[in-house]
Amino acid sequence: MSFISHLKNLLGLGTKPKSGTEKKYGVVNYYNRRKGYGFIQVDGMEDRVFMHISNADDKIKVGSAVSFLMGKNRKGYFAEDIELVK
Repeated sequence: MSFISHLKNLLGLGTKPKSGTEKKYGVVNYYNRRKGYGFIQVDGMEDRVFMHISNADDKIKVGSAVSFLMGKNRKGYFAEDIELVK
């Protein structure tokens, strides 16, 4: 098992969103590239969505508008296939 796979399992990111999940849009309100994670704030949602560096575009930073697929596991919401919105 690779380090990234192991880390994803530890963080509870092993659950993939169901196929056909609609894209969500939000703004990155915290991102620490060195620690490898951040959070996205979605309009109309109280909870922030967890994002991991392995699912993020290299150009993402705090304040970036992004689109992503959202999944949910025992720890809460998480983002996959994160892309910058132009």
